[in-house]
Amino acid sequence: MRADVVALYVDPRGPYPKLVADWYDEKRDARTYDGPLPIVAHPPCGPWGRLRHLSRKDSPELAIRAVEQVRRWGGVLEHPEGSLLWNRCGMAGPGELPDAWGGGHRAR
Repeated sequence: MRADVVALYVDPRGPYPKLVADWYDEKRDARTYDGPLPIVAHPPCGPWGRLRHLSRKDSPELAIRAVEQVRRWGGVLEHPEGSLLWNRCGMAGPGELPDAWGGGHRAR
């Protein structure tokens, strides 16, 4: 278990609650996390992905807030390679040169 990382926007039935010391799901409202530890943010990709036309439940604002949180506290944002979020927030896409915050890493 990592005591130095917080996971945000996670499913409580997923792997993150067992991997980190603290985590926020929809019920706990990940938008309220205000530091100081770095984060792993896994906001809903539906509004930003290839099938966004089918996404009705998730707010696109959650991912934008997650980007703000990663930039402020450090950490990692997990989102699909084809996500429109990269461009919307001025971030390097997966495999591109690092941006001002060091982004652009492609996960294996």
